[in-house]
Amino acid sequence: MSPNPFPPSLFFGRKVKMHVHSTSQITRIYNVIGSIKGAVEPDRYVILGGHRDSWVFGGIDPTTGAAVLQEVARGFGKMMEKGWRPRRTIVFASWDAEEFGLLGSTEWAEENSKLLQTRAVAYINTDSSIEGNYTLRVDCTPLLNQLVYNLTKEVSSPDEGYEGKSLYESWLEKDPSSENNQRPRINKLGSGSDFEAFFQRLGIASGRVRYTKNRKVDKYSSYPVYHTTYETFELVKRFYDPSFQKQFTVAQIRAGLVYELSDSPLLPLRCQDYAEALRLYANEIYDQAKKHEAELEKYKVSFGKVSLDRDSESINLCLSFLFAIILAVKVVA
Repeated sequence: MSPNPFPPSLFFGRKVKMHVHSTSQITRIYNVIGSIKGAVEPDRYVILGGHRDSWVFGGIDPTTGAAVLQEVARGFGKMMEKGWRPRRTIVFASWDAEEFGLLGSTEWAEENSKLLQTRAVAYINTDSSIEGNYTLRVDCTPLLNQLVYNLTKEVSSPDEGYEGKSLYESWLEKDPSSENNQRPRINKLGSGSDFEAFFQRLGIASGRVRYTKNRKVDKYSSYPVYHTTYETFELVKRFYDPSFQKQFTVAQIRAGLVYELSDSPLLPLRCQDYAEALRLYANEIYDQAKKHEAELEKYKVSFGKVSLDRDSESINLCLSFLFAIILAVKVVA
C-alpha cells in the first residue's frame, strides 16, 4: 500500500464550505396494521411492531427486523389454519417514518392512548434483528425478565462452539449480569425505537431482542456502516449472518414472547423482578446522592435511609404487593 500522498498537516487550519440543497414537503405516511382476534379476552392486546422505512438501503436497519415481523405473522397464520386462536388479541404493526422521529408508531399510540393504557398487555419491538453476531442482547421492562430467561432456555444456541447447548447458556457465558453473574444481562429500555411511545408515554410493558457484538472489545454504540450506503443485503449475507441462524433465533424469541403473552391463562409477568429493579434504582440514586452531600444539603434535598435500606425486606414485599394489585386491577378492568 502506497503512503498517503496528502499528509494530515496539509489540512490543518483549512475550512470546508458545504452547500446543502433540500426540499421540505408534507408527505403522507402509512402504518400497516393486522390482528388476530383473541378467543377469550379479545379486548386485551399484545402488540408486535417494527418499522419498515430506512435510510438508504436498510440492509440491517430495518430489513432484518421487518423480515422477522412478517415471518412471525406468517407463522401465527399457519397456526390459525389448524384451528388455533390466541386467548388475547395479537396486533401486528408495520410502522412508517420511524427514521424521522418515530412518527408512525407515536401517532398511532397517541390516537389510541386511552384504549392502550387500559387494555394493552405488552409491546414487543421488532426493529433490527442483528447489530453483530456475538451474543443475544435483550432490553425490556423488568416484568418480562423471567419470561425471557425461560424462553432462551428452550431455544438452541446458534453460536459456534455451543452446539447442543441452549441460547441461555451461551448468552450467560458471554454476557453475565453485573448485578448477578448467575443470570445473563438484561438491559434497561432506553429510547430510539418504536417502543418509546408505548413504554415511556403509556406505561406499557415493553421489550426488544436482537443479536449484538462483543461490547467488551467494541465500545461503539452501533455497527460501523449504520445508516450508510454500505448497509446492504450483501453485508448481512457475507459478514454478519451468512446462515441467517442468528436472525432465526431472534425470530423464535420474539414469537415466543408474543405467544406466551397472548395465550397464557395467567400473564407471565413477574412483579418481584420489578420490585428488585426499583430497589436497585433507588440504591443508585442514594449512592449518587452520597457523592454530592454538600450540594444537596445546600438545597435542602435528602433521601431517607429507611426507604433506601439495601437489606429491607419490607420494601421488596411492599413493592411486589403494589404491582400485584396494579396487575390485578388491570385484569379486572
